[in-house]
Parts: sequence; structure tokens; C-alpha cells
Amino acid sequence: MIWILAGLGGLVVLWVVTRARKYGRIFADAHFIEVGGAAAKIKAAALAKGDSEPSSADDPRILQTSANVAIVYTVRKDDLRYVHHCSVSVLGGPTTHAVGRTFVAFAAKLFGLPLDRMAFAVAPSTVHHGEVTLDADEHAAVAAAPVPEVSASNASELKRAAMDAPLEWKRLG
Repeated sequence: MIWILAGLGGLVVLWVVTRARKYGRIFADAHFIEVGGAAAKIKAAALAKGDSEPSSADDPRILQTSANVAIVYTVRKDDLRYVHHCSVSVLGGPTTHAVGRTFVAFAAKLFGLPLDRMAFAVAPSTVHHGEVTLDADEHAAVAAAPVPEVSASNASELKRAAMDAPLEWKRLG
């Protein structure tokens, strides 16, 4: 009986160490720098592609990071308005709220989206979504805004701002 409990304890320790390592990579400054380095390319692709949804994993509007986080950014025209949508998920497993909310906020700020006007939701699949509808002038301003550089000197500050952003989330389904 003792060896069974000891074995279970070892499994728990292994699970905790594995999770800590995974989330350590996700929340590392280097990972935020990686996302920042790809943000301008994703934004340009989203603005250029228009109304179509990504149909394959190699779509340039999708970033799959080295820490297995997927960030998707799309822009679609709806009459005279533009709907900007960003989603975040962890590949191969559920997306914790800490990861989803932080990276939706981080990506949205990099893309130049107004966090205070966005709607945020978590799907039953645990994919986290942020969306905002802009008029033509607001859309043009977002499109023209440069993506801020994320570097070793500002990654911690930008990460903290994303983690601390006061966002209202709702659950879908």
C-alpha cells in the first residue's frame, strides 16, 4: 500500500513539474518577444486577407509559437464597419484563463485594438476570443498604427500590462 501511495505522489510531482515547465515557457519574456516579433506580419496578413477565415495552419494570420500557443487575427468587413477578431488557444490541450486572457490582451494591444471597447469571451473549447467593431475611420487608424517593438527591455512591462488589463469575460455556450 505504501509503495502505491509513493508512486502516486511521484506522479503528482511529475505532473506539477511538467505544468510548471510548460507555463514557465509560455509566460517567459522570450515568448512575449517571439509574439511581438511576429505581430506585424500577422496584422498585415489579417488586413490584406479580408473576409475569409483561415483554412489551414499555414495561413499567415495564424501564429503558432514555440510554446504551443496559437494566436489568430482576422478582420472582416460588415457593411460599413470592420470586425477585428483575435483568438488564443494552447495547442494540444485546454487553454487556461491565465494564458488566454493574457495573450488576447497582449496581441490586441500589439495590433492597436482598443481594449476598452472589445468584447471578450471563452468558448466551451476554452479558446479565448476578443472582438471589436470599428467604423471606417477607426479601422484606418488601426491599420496605419505601427506594431510596437517588444524587446528584452520592455517585455516584462508589456506582459504585466496585458496580465493586469481590466477585461470583462463571458462564457459562451
